[in-house]
Amino acid sequence: MAIKKMITCSWCGKKAKSYGEKYCCRACYDASIRAKTTEKVTENTTAREIKQLKAERTTLRRQLQSLEKEVASYDTLVERCIPYVTALKPPAEWKPSYPKGKKYTKQTATLLFSDCQLGERFTMEETGGLNTYTVQIFKKRLEYLCKKIIKITDMQRKSIPINDLAILMLGDIVENESIFRGQGGYIEEGVLDQMFHGIEYISNFIRTLAGHFEHITIPCVSGNHGRINDTSKFYCNWDFIFYKFLEQVLQDVKNVSFYIPKAWWIIQDIQGWLFYMIHGDTIPRYMSIPWYGLERMDGRTEKMLRSKEINYDYFVMGHHHQAFDWDASHGERMCNGSFSSGNMFASKELALMSPPTQMFFGVHPEQGITWRYKIRLNQAETEK
Repeated sequence: MAIKKMITCSWCGKKAKSYGEKYCCRACYDASIRAKTTEKVTENTTAREIKQLKAERTTLRRQLQSLEKEVASYDTLVERCIPYVTALKPPAEWKPSYPKGKKYTKQTATLLFSDCQLGERFTMEETGGLNTYTVQIFKKRLEYLCKKIIKITDMQRKSIPINDLAILMLGDIVENESIFRGQGGYIEEGVLDQMFHGIEYISNFIRTLAGHFEHITIPCVSGNHGRINDTSKFYCNWDFIFYKFLEQVLQDVKNVSFYIPKAWWIIQDIQGWLFYMIHGDTIPRYMSIPWYGLERMDGRTEKMLRSKEINYDYFVMGHHHQAFDWDASHGERMCNGSFSSGNMFASKELALMSPPTQMFFGVHPEQGITWRYKIRLNQAETEK
């Protein structure tokens, strides 16, 4: 049996009979053992962390050395180039030359006019704050379009003779009221009121422009929104009827002429350049875009018409509510914008909303389309 003697505990510092050689009791002994174990674990952890930090430091040093080499190389390159750059002589002063007495070739102003969707109505609340459209908004945008056409033409006339205007009507003038289920909830007025309001507004639009041009030519094709039913002929269409009424209303304006075919397509000659016109609803969309469908339709149309010895330079359409132009082997493919921009279908089903635009451009007898504008109609709401 161990002999207990009086000692000073190496853990708690009390004077007491010994428990072992250094401690006064079992509790002090256990506490000392735990402390030694914890200290050993801490030392091991610290050693691992130090090793990891040293490895990171080595990596960073290598990266720094690499960057220093890159900077040195860049500085050397810049230093070599500077003498040559500073040695360059300034260019000679350029002054434009305007040939005196030169007569510039006459051009024809051309407007793509489509997708008015007159009578359609949707509110900010219904679109979640994205867009709104009403008959009054259409009227305001039409008036703005008229002002911009006159302003742009007068600006171009400072250097180019422009006497004539071509308005290519590409369809969907009225919204209709029964071409899809639920359409009645998104129209402001019935199709007859759409017709008569459209004739009033658009005839005034054309009358105003007739005072600024020697002659206005208006070829017309019908759109899908104007169809009366699915069993009648293609030209049994509210757009076709609208064009016929419009022609009668404007018969007293002698410098305005219409061409209204019963076919779904037409080729219009402007300054010797041939414009193939369709509405565009027969061109399918893939992944919500019409590019591939347009590529196929243009190729097939070109082949079909060539069999009848008919050619064209420009493929022109509307329907897709997106204004764009796209080069092709024969000339260009062009799609007009719309008056309403993103309507309920485009916004909800396709997540598409383009600015409301109509395309306006000049046609030169040798160069084809020269100057061009996408007239943004929504600026009518902010015009002062």
